[in-house]
Amino acid sequence: MEVASEVEALYFGAAAARGPRALTLLPSRPGGPATRVPHDALLARARGAAAGLAASGRVRPGEPFLLVASTGIEEVAAFLGGLLLGALPAPIAPPAGLVGLEGWVSRIEGTAAALGATAVVGRAGTLEFLTTHGVDLPTVDVGALPADGPPRPDVAAGPAYVQLTSGSTADPRGVLVGHQHVTANVHMIGWGSEVREDDRVASWLPLYHDMGLVGTVLFSLYWGLDLALLPPQAFLARPASWLEAISRHRCTLSPAPAFAFPYAAHRVKDEEVRGLDLSSWRIAYCGAEPIHPRGVERFTRRFAAQGLSPGVVFPCYGLAEATLAVTFAPPGRGVVEVAVSRRRLAAGEVAPPEGEADRLDLVKNGRPLPELAVEVRGDDGRPAPPGRAGAVFVRGASVAHGYHRDEEATRAAFGPDGWLDTGDLGAIVDGELVVIGRRKDLIIVRGRNHAAIDLEWAALTVDGVRPGAAAAFAVPDADEGTEAAVVALEVAADESAWSRGAIAAQVQDVVLARTGLRLHDVVLLPPGTLPKTTSGKVQRARVRALYVEGNLRA
Repeated sequence: MEVASEVEALYFGAAAARGPRALTLLPSRPGGPATRVPHDALLARARGAAAGLAASGRVRPGEPFLLVASTGIEEVAAFLGGLLLGALPAPIAPPAGLVGLEGWVSRIEGTAAALGATAVVGRAGTLEFLTTHGVDLPTVDVGALPADGPPRPDVAAGPAYVQLTSGSTADPRGVLVGHQHVTANVHMIGWGSEVREDDRVASWLPLYHDMGLVGTVLFSLYWGLDLALLPPQAFLARPASWLEAISRHRCTLSPAPAFAFPYAAHRVKDEEVRGLDLSSWRIAYCGAEPIHPRGVERFTRRFAAQGLSPGVVFPCYGLAEATLAVTFAPPGRGVVEVAVSRRRLAAGEVAPPEGEADRLDLVKNGRPLPELAVEVRGDDGRPAPPGRAGAVFVRGASVAHGYHRDEEATRAAFGPDGWLDTGDLGAIVDGELVVIGRRKDLIIVRGRNHAAIDLEWAALTVDGVRPGAAAAFAVPDADEGTEAAVVALEVAADESAWSRGAIAAQVQDVVLARTGLRLHDVVLLPPGTLPKTTSGKVQRARVRALYVEGNLRA
């Protein structure tokens, strides 16, 4: 395989040098056929997609287009073809089942308008659905794009694609990511992972999420590694499929959001682990949200008999505005906890707990990757002294240009000095970043700060609460003149009225015992009720809005 331009060299150079490596698309259901696409064939398909997108007249260099990013070779080729063409692909989630289709159509329309997208690129059935629902946008069928094409002339340096943020605390924005940001970040990921020539990557993460797009597809291409790619719905329906892919393909690197580890430990059946060999897995990147150490511990204990190393889970921190990764823990170290005082953390101090009831376990997320810097700042905007929590800022080679067509948000987050305001709350402990949560998710009761994640973790210890399905948020308390805390939880649909009452009472007791905060309300909901982002994080702001509107109910 020979690369013919600088952009091709960026994404396919290592694959060309290292020999036969491939992207393998795994089936959604057990027993289905897998599709293996060697990297040279993927380059040919990307060239064909670039030619087809250009010939459509609807996708043009320098302009964004929405890519409905189902997990398929056509979508991967269309994204890469957009890069070769010099257009700006903006991967967006496909519709999920029959629930929320009206909201999905509205999101397509709203995102296209916000970005100034020239077209929607996707599968024929999806495009037909949009047309029948009145979406007036030009469309391009990924299935009709050529499977091969000529090399394209090099594109001008600058933006490569638009990454939609997950929207956990606000409407999604389009981060303008450049080729230089991608290559800097995937290079640093490989450096921090001590990448090896025989590494193999496995992933179920969606292509519309930065961890799936950059952390698996572009990372594996850049380093010339095999990638086994599983549709996200396969993992959510049957999490054993993730472990089976790692075992069967002898994968060594595989990322996931923090919720996935306790979810897999809870949902994988005993009969599904027989015959699995997870001894090849050396790094399980764990990020996208604060890490619950007990959930990770349950995961590593559950699959130790299948050869899973206790140090495989690899805490890290990142965000779309920095392309992806920002801090990495050392490979093989595993999760290192930091025990802090809940009471003093509520006042912004990071200090040892004063007894077990005052203890909150956080996780060290490692040090900044090369060419990146992290700073924790106090309310005055200056670097916080040791032992203080504050706002997390990032600066360096992979921090993106800003938000596409949103100058106000860009000015607010991307400072003129190059420092990015991440919106997160954290602290530096022993030179490593400890993430506490989103600043907008703080619940302030009688002048004391409580991280929403702390209340959620406490509630999730109660039997009957579904793993990863909790949302804590604040509502006004007119009587007290302060905020009041509410926790919404999903429980199994077959729980009786008596057991639901017992669960709610236990949640009240556990949260009070662990945080000192009495909940204003506990809302129990059926499975699948809590709205989540594309990376599986609960959308607390949306949950709160539904509660205030009176629309959050079983």
